[in-house]
Amino acid sequence: MGIWVLLIVPTVTIGLGLQLMHSVPITFVLFYSWLLFVPLIDFLFIQKVPLDEAIKQLGLHPRKNSIAVGVLSGIIFGLIIVIPASILTPILFDINEIQQTLAGWGFSGNKGWLILILVLVNPLLEELYWRAYVYQKLLRKVSSYAAIGWTALFYTTYHLLSLITLLKWPFPLIALLPVFIAGLFWGYLTRRSNSLIGSVICHALADGGIMAVYVLYLS
Repeated sequence: MGIWVLLIVPTVTIGLGLQLMHSVPITFVLFYSWLLFVPLIDFLFIQKVPLDEAIKQLGLHPRKNSIAVGVLSGIIFGLIIVIPASILTPILFDINEIQQTLAGWGFSGNKGWLILILVLVNPLLEELYWRAYVYQKLLRKVSSYAAIGWTALFYTTYHLLSLITLLKWPFPLIALLPVFIAGLFWGYLTRRSNSLIGSVICHALADGGIMAVYVLYLS
């Protein structure tokens, strides 16, 4: 499968699910199926790599330094999200419009499963796909730092599709910068520690901050 397909299709799935079909459940199915099954099929059925070796190659093994950095940086990321959002809620959000939009997307109702998916499933699959699988594909063509940059860029791209609906203008564009920086940081952390676990933990705590803002101020 071509590298440009791997880079672009996640954004396409978000666009189809949210902007075309206006459904969070459909978006989740399209997006997470791609993130999970493309690496899985490639490793297990195309390359025929044994499962334990695939886990090793994808960096799914804990290292103490990676875990510690992931926890510490994740707490910082979470606070960076929650504190400004709590102070600037009227400036950043049109709460009534957001609630209507989320209800139209099927995002209202039981928040438990949404929190579970966005705090546990999302960080694992996004990091697995971008910081491990696509990163390794890019290493065949570019340097490690360029690969980190490309994965961070295309990881950032599809966030605009949700941000343009949830934030007042021009904050969707402004918010892309911290998303890109986070992508760079998680790529560097994975490369430096030779483990994906730290970036998954940090990402999970950052997503936890986002869900805290949603539960406390937007729902």
